[in-house]
Amino acid sequence: MTVVSQPVAGLSDADAIAKVSEALNDSRWDFRSVQGIAKQSGLSQETVKEVLAAHPELFSASPVPDEHGRELFRLRERGRAEKDLLRRLRMYMTKDV
Repeated sequence: MTVVSQPVAGLSDADAIAKVSEALNDSRWDFRSVQGIAKQSGLSQETVKEVLAAHPELFSASPVPDEHGRELFRLRERGRAEKDLLRRLRMYMTKDV
């Protein structure tokens, strides 16, 4: 399946996914807008939207938009890491010492 309908010259689907993933893995941000991902990755906003939509197993949307009403995204694996940390913290806090 081809994800990128408007490919950048010489850019494969795997390259587009890697660029989106790299932008979302930037530790300065918890969530990113399509515009921010596009700016950092050098991809068009349309390509970023297509990659995000085609790979829900890799990327998740925030239930809350940013202050401008834009949808926000992050790597799904970053969310898992945070949930795991919260789970461990809860276990530690409820442990009888």
